Amino acid sequence: MRCSKAKRYIDLKLDGELNPRHLPILTTHLSACSACRAWQADAAKLQLILANAPAPEPPAWVHAQIMDKVHRLDKVRPGFARRFQLATATAVVAVFFSFWAGAQVGVKSFNTQTEISGIANISVSTLSFGENTLLDSYDSSGDTNE
Repeated sequence: MRCSKAKRYIDLKLDGELNPRHLPILTTHLSACSACRAWQADAAKLQLILANAPAPEPPAWVHAQIMDKVHRLDKVRPGFARRFQLATATAVVAVFFSFWAGAQVGVKSFNTQTEISGIANISVSTLSFGENTLLDSYDSSGDTNE
């Protein structure tokens, strides 16, 4: 193993993120390389110093500035209720339009003159939905039952 790879493994080991299958390879390299052992000792000292260091305290004006920006953004964006109302209205309009368009297509296609079983220009609009269907209007020979 090269020292550059061993240093990456050392850092991962100190952070507790080293894959367990790489640990024997790292141990073998550390037993043979004094430079990497020194690197591991220095990295462990640095990690200990950073862990014990006090967390930096941001100035009070930073908190006030962040909260001011948050409040301004909340005023610009619509609230949850307003967004929900807009989404509902859009969905209702889309459903209404689809029903209306479907009805228009259905009425226009039902009222057209069609050619059924070789009989030309029989108006389908004279037939009704429900119990009477196109199949009920014609017998098997192609003559109408009316």
